Order: sequence, then structure tokens, then C-alpha cells
Amino acid sequence: MLDLDHFKRVNDTYGHASGDLVLEHFSQKLKGALRTSDTAGRLGGEEFFVLMRGTTLAGLTELAQRVRSAMAAEPVQLNGLDLIVTVSIGGCLEENSEDRILDSLARGDAALYRAKEAGRICVILDPGPGSA
Repeated sequence: MLDLDHFKRVNDTYGHASGDLVLEHFSQKLKGALRTSDTAGRLGGEEFFVLMRGTTLAGLTELAQRVRSAMAAEPVQLNGLDLIVTVSIGGCLEENSEDRILDSLARGDAALYRAKEAGRICVILDPGPGSA
């Protein structure tokens, strides 16, 4: 689960058209970080998800850090302004089962909430049951 930090401020300060540019910028960064086997989508507002099949905690960490770093490193160009937009990410590992997707989304969302509580601009991962 990925959420753009303080996105409401972008819309309130610069307008919804600028918010749309930020969403496009983020979508391009996310798409560039994905493997061909990954699936991404927008849940609404500034919240996105990625389903990664056949990955490990290390692979999940690598993708999340790549996206987080790409967003923090390259500002969005808004009418001559360089606006740094950051992202908070929460993720989890789940068994390879289609009927567990809703559980995975809920666990990823809980990890995302912890990332926001930790100050944003970070990645919090839930390695799953039985992990130390």
C-alpha cells in the first residue's frame, strides 16, 4: 500500500490540476519500479497498491525503497516550482493464495498506517505470521 504524504495540501495550495500532475508523476515513478509480473492500481485519492507475485521480503523491501527514493529525489514541476512529494509505504508478505488478497490489502494498509504514524516518508513491512 502506498500513500502520497500530505496530498490534500497539494490540492488545497496549488489546485486539483496540480494534484493531477503529482498523481501522474507518482504513477510514472511507480510504473518504472515494477517488474513485469507486478500489478499496481489506484484505490482512490492518493492511495495505491501493488501486488507482487513470487517475491521475498527482500524483494518487497527493494521495490518499496526504490519507489520511496525516486519520489524524494525528483521534484514535480508545478508552474515553475520544484515540489518534492514523498510517499509512505506499508507492505506484507502473504501465502500464494488468491483468496488471501483482501487479507493482504488489510495487513498492508495497517503497515501503511504505522508508516504514517512513524513520521511518513518511510517503509514499514509486516513479514507475516511466524516471522521473527
